[in-house]
Amino acid sequence: MNKRYQNALSCFLGLALAASTASAHRLWLLPSSHVLSGTDHWVTVDAAVSNDLFFPNHVALSPESIQIIEPDGEFGTIENAMKGHIRGTFDFHVSKEGTYRVLNQREGYFARWTEDGEGKRMRGDLAELKEAGVFAKEGVAVMKSLSRLETAVTVNNPTVDVFASTGEGIEFVPVTHPNDLFANEAVTFGFLLNGEPAKGLEVEVVRGDDRYRDEPGLQTLVTDAEGQIEISFDQPGRYWLDTSSSQDAGTLEGAPLSLRYGLTMTFEVLPE
Repeated sequence: MNKRYQNALSCFLGLALAASTASAHRLWLLPSSHVLSGTDHWVTVDAAVSNDLFFPNHVALSPESIQIIEPDGEFGTIENAMKGHIRGTFDFHVSKEGTYRVLNQREGYFARWTEDGEGKRMRGDLAELKEAGVFAKEGVAVMKSLSRLETAVTVNNPTVDVFASTGEGIEFVPVTHPNDLFANEAVTFGFLLNGEPAKGLEVEVVRGDDRYRDEPGLQTLVTDAEGQIEISFDQPGRYWLDTSSSQDAGTLEGAPLSLRYGLTMTFEVLPE
């Protein structure tokens, strides 16, 4: 693993772990437009971690680990990428009809153990943990993490090919397309966990710009037996969705292994 990727991975895993707490900062990708007409546009995306939704005030997310998946499955090109102190930003060109997926996906391992009475930890891929002799450490425990941070942009008519399941982690199922949402209309979102309907998954949804209101506007829902939630939005605007799942998974190289999966999304609700 090269140093650039390792730094990005360590940062993402650290932020993902922090975002699991109730008082955590939130990770988000915010495109300049979610829905466009015509086939010759530029989209600018902001990428950040913040206390207030869509208001960068904590740390930037780096554009270097973000992918643009075009409607036909090809990978788009990120241009004008920049990482500041509190916000990352980049552009991409849309010239094809359908839905584009903007995705930041990270997978890695996190190990904890005690050495000479001092707590130790290490992040990296499996080969790096083995090379460092982590699994020989007394009392070591390992977590494997797979997290996705994403949003979608549609040109003309929405399509769903970019949401094809990989069968691993938590994945979004566009029962209702995320670029076809209107205020005061019930919609259905689906979720998979390792390729199967994610029953009993707790999903949080928050309307953006929460710094300007007293009530957080949090909706907490639980998926049904088909891995779905039904939700409606009483106001138009940008929304943030987050869900995660943790489970024990036996052992890895003799060390207790746990799995943590996460999915965070940003989408727009239009006026009715």
